[in-house]
Amino acid sequence: MPYSSVNGLNLYYETSDHNDLQSILFISGLGGDHRTWSKVINHLENPYNIVTFDNRDACMSERSSQPYTIKDMADDVAGLLSSMDINKTHIVGYSMGGAIAQEVAISYPDLVDKLILLSTYTSGDPRGDVIFESLASVRGKVSADEFLRLSLPWSFSVDEFQVPGFIETLIKDRAADEYRQEYSAYERQMRATIAFESSGRLGNISAQTLMIFGDADILTPMRFALELVEGIRSSNLIILEKSGHGIVITRAKDIAHEIDRFLSI
Repeated sequence: MPYSSVNGLNLYYETSDHNDLQSILFISGLGGDHRTWSKVINHLENPYNIVTFDNRDACMSERSSQPYTIKDMADDVAGLLSSMDINKTHIVGYSMGGAIAQEVAISYPDLVDKLILLSTYTSGDPRGDVIFESLASVRGKVSADEFLRLSLPWSFSVDEFQVPGFIETLIKDRAADEYRQEYSAYERQMRATIAFESSGRLGNISAQTLMIFGDADILTPMRFALELVEGIRSSNLIILEKSGHGIVITRAKDIAHEIDRFLSI
């Protein structure tokens, strides 16, 4: 299995090894990992050199021994790309991964070709912070299935809950996961997520940027989408109707289509 030693941690990654094609790096969110992107990637029609990986404290990557920040995770991304001899790439970031992607675009602008931000944020949100804190407080006290049931109402819209069998199928799939994130790892990622702030730095993002948000997202509400599109000079916003936070699952085909279209311009 491919690992790269980055900033003192072994990070797991996967690549399509099509080095002659334009690269896309996908960055997952809080508690997510390289598998987050499987549906989106399967719907991409154009050929790319695809790179997915596990953030520190996620899935098959090494666990951290101390607290860290989103900037530290952006440094991980830069180190991983360097180890793979990728000098420039498109970056797609979802939720916390979108925060990491913003930080990479700000701190390492030469690494970023085009930037795609999905359901992400620019700073702590009072309601979102309470949700994350509440979920973290029960993470180590209930079963994985119970925790998933508690978190789902915050991730999907009323309309998405109406789809027959959707929630039960999701719970069944997650229950079979052999790489469940430990409470301590989840909490470290959550603390980094809450502490992130980019509001006053969005003007430093020079990459062409596409934002995709669900209009019924509770965790990263539309105010963040509007702030991003106003703050980033060269940016566009696509709004997915009747969609919550989990758009990489529920709207994977639409997201893949928009990625293909944006990167072909």
